[in-house]
Amino acid sequence: MDKYHKIADIISYFLSPVSIAFYFILILIFSLTPINNTYEHILLLSTAIFFLCMTPAIGVLIYTKKGVIDIWVSDRKNRTPFYIIAIIGYFIALIIFYRINQHEFFVFTLAYLLVTIVLTLSNLKTKISSHAAGLTGPLTAIVYLFGIHVLPLFLFLPLLIWARLKLNAHSIAQLLGGSIIGVIVTYSTYLLFH
Repeated sequence: MDKYHKIADIISYFLSPVSIAFYFILILIFSLTPINNTYEHILLLSTAIFFLCMTPAIGVLIYTKKGVIDIWVSDRKNRTPFYIIAIIGYFIALIIFYRINQHEFFVFTLAYLLVTIVLTLSNLKTKISSHAAGLTGPLTAIVYLFGIHVLPLFLFLPLLIWARLKLNAHSIAQLLGGSIIGVIVTYSTYLLFH
C-alpha cells in the first residue's frame, strides 16, 4: 500500500457516513438542542449514537471480521441489507426523537432516513457513493442551520472525492451522484420539516 493510498483510507474513515453522523450529533447537542437535565442529555446522546452511528456500522463490522465483505462494502450487490439495517435504525430513532420532542434530532434523522432510502433504491442500478451523500447531507444541514458563513466546510468534499477515487471505490459520476442526493434530499427535508 503506497503512502497516498493509506492517506485516502484514513480520509475515508474520518469522513465516513458514520463518523460524519457522530460529528453532527455533537454539533446538535452542544449548540442547538435545549436540554433540561443531565438524564435527558445522556438519553439523547446515547439514542443518537446507538441508532445513527452504531446500528448502521455493526453489521458491516461483523461481516468484515468474518471476511464476507470488506469494510467499505465495495460490491454493490452486498450493500442493500446494510442499507436496510440503517433504515430500520433511523426509523426507530425517528420515533424516539418525535416522542421525546427533540425536533432538531427528528429532522436530522428524517434527512438521514430519506437519503438512505434514495441510496438503497439507487443501489439497484449503480453504486452511488454513500460517503459523498453522508458528507454533503449533514453539511447541507449545517449550512441551513448556521448560515452561509459555514459554507467553506464543503471544502471537505473534494478531499473525500480524491480519497474515494484513489481507493478505486467509485467513479466520479457515482461520487457526484451521492453528493447531489445528499444535498437535494437534505435541503428538501429541512425546508419542509424544520
